[in-house]
Amino acid sequence: HKPWDENRLPLTNTMLQIIRGAQHTIYWGCHGVRPPRIFAETLADAVERGVEVHLLTNSRRSSRSLMGHGLLGWMHWECANHFRWLIERGIHVHEWQKPGAFHSKNLVVDDQLAAVGSYNVANGSAFHHTESAVFVHGGDFPHEVRRQFEVDLGDCREKRLAVRVAR
Repeated sequence: HKPWDENRLPLTNTMLQIIRGAQHTIYWGCHGVRPPRIFAETLADAVERGVEVHLLTNSRRSSRSLMGHGLLGWMHWECANHFRWLIERGIHVHEWQKPGAFHSKNLVVDDQLAAVGSYNVANGSAFHHTESAVFVHGGDFPHEVRRQFEVDLGDCREKRLAVRVAR
């Protein structure tokens, strides 16, 4: 995936195709969930068709261990700006709570396909940066990656929207 060199978006188009084909579950983790509109809307469409979508990313605290203290807090702030929209559409957002950053970039769809590489849920990966990913269909690997998501979810807290009570 070399958008500037090749003037095309092979990983972005593949990821969108995979999300559009999901039938049951999507687990996608990366250090900063900042989805471009096309990804946010495609994930929301998946939820509307009954797919359970889980995004794993860093909390404010864990993102501080990223380069430059999370670029002085910018990374988490930018990610958090997307959370309300995603959660309102039924997408589960989980924040890593352990010390040290969550820096995996992995995806599992329907326990049948796994992708591991450098691709993030962000504009940079989708449209600008050179990225790579390995896709595995079937076999044990997607199940192993899903099991790791289950372990990682145990170290996360799901973001919830604040409930306001009118008086």
